[in-house]
Amino acid sequence: MLDDQFRQLEMLQDEGNPDFVANVVMLFCEEGERIIGELAKELYVTMSGDLIICVGWFDLTSYLGIRFMSV
Repeated sequence: MLDDQFRQLEMLQDEGNPDFVANVVMLFCEEGERIIGELAKELYVTMSGDLIICVGWFDLTSYLGIRFMSV
């Protein structure tokens, strides 16, 4: 699949823009890196929020004297 798309990109390259394919690949990599960075940041925020909620819940249960027992 990517081979076909790469061939299509090569067909768009001409003498007027000899670096067209290289520029598209570089842009793809930069955008991919940016998107992965944003996803990682969102995942960290989500996980941090869940951790805070979880820690807060255990702090609340300790404060109220609630004990969890295994069955």
